[in-house]
Amino acid sequence: MSGIGKPESATQNRVIALFRDELGYRFLGDWGDRQDNSSIEESILSHYLTGAGYSPEQISRASLLFTVIGSSLHLVIFDRLLLMSFIAEATALWIASGGSPATPSP
Repeated sequence: MSGIGKPESATQNRVIALFRDELGYRFLGDWGDRQDNSSIEESILSHYLTGAGYSPEQISRASLLFTVIGSSLHLVIFDRLLLMSFIAEATALWIASGGSPATPSP
């Protein structure tokens, strides 16, 4: 978290502690300068989805969809229509595999 002010760094540390200590998330460290850094860690996603009982085909499709969504934050509004169709497809895939549209699976 270098290059930021002390108040911002302190806030980020509090948020990290909250997610790690109170919510049970695993902190993977500061990957800001990591080569090939991505907002989607496919190996972690695949491991989680495999453990949750998803098929290799579903995992492959979900990985693609999350990667597209994660890398599209810079898109203009018009391009977001395409993104919304990807989200709709991901939701349909999830519901078809037994998920409920009202309650996310753990």
